[in-house]
Amino acid sequence: MDNHQLYAKDTVQRLYELLQGQFGDVYTVYPAFPLTPPVKEEMPCLIIDRKTDGAVLGPTQTDEVTEVIDISVLRSLADSVGGENPRTDAKRELEMFVQGQDPTSLDYKADTLYYMLRHYLTLLQSSGAIWLIDSSVQTSYDVGRLQDDITNVAYALTRLSTQRRVVVQGRS
Repeated sequence: MDNHQLYAKDTVQRLYELLQGQFGDVYTVYPAFPLTPPVKEEMPCLIIDRKTDGAVLGPTQTDEVTEVIDISVLRSLADSVGGENPRTDAKRELEMFVQGQDPTSLDYKADTLYYMLRHYLTLLQSSGAIWLIDSSVQTSYDVGRLQDDITNVAYALTRLSTQRRVVVQGRS
């Protein structure tokens, strides 16, 4: 038996399934930062990586869990060669993928990362034992070198901070 079946889906697993289902035909999706950096053939890619988590263990059988998860979006700069402006196309495409808005409704477009996070990320379980209290998202963009061994990429780093409540059953 797979040990992962013994646990409820955590936020990273839920995000992985959500983003794989929505973007998996175009993006390679990783549920953690890979041990070897993605190569050009594996881009564009999304990397979901938990950075921190913590809990306030409340006295009333309600714990408040805070998580910080990074979602990195990487595109090879080579994909922009031949475009109208290859010096800026990759970065602008990332910006539109992450938070592009519909010009009429001003809602995030359905094919954006922010739309997926805003409309589909829910931690409510059928038992009602876990629910989302709050979340915030902040994204930074850059072009060039993400790490020493990941170069010639345009990338967006979206930091998702969530707070949720866990109702602990049977605490004495």
